[in-house]
Amino acid sequence: MRHRYGRTRLEPATRDHLDSQQRTVADQLQTAMPGWVVLWSYGKRAFTAYPCWSAPSGLVITDSDPNRLLHAMRVAQTRPPAAAPGTAA
Repeated sequence: MRHRYGRTRLEPATRDHLDSQQRTVADQLQTAMPGWVVLWSYGKRAFTAYPCWSAPSGLVITDSDPNRLLHAMRVAQTRPPAAAPGTAA
């Protein structure tokens, strides 16, 4: 199937298959890191991880590479929380 400028676009079945592979990877990441919810975003073409624990406000990790995402999740979990402004650390 062709579209604008002669580029080939993915057939829906192929696109769905690739998307399901990435969703499977997201499920595996979530299993490996149970304190997180991990989603695959087809629009962003990236994984996004949301903490399910008392994390610093706004902590959301997004990466297209599952290994880098996993590393960033581990770092975020082991990093001590930042002190609130105006308090002693």
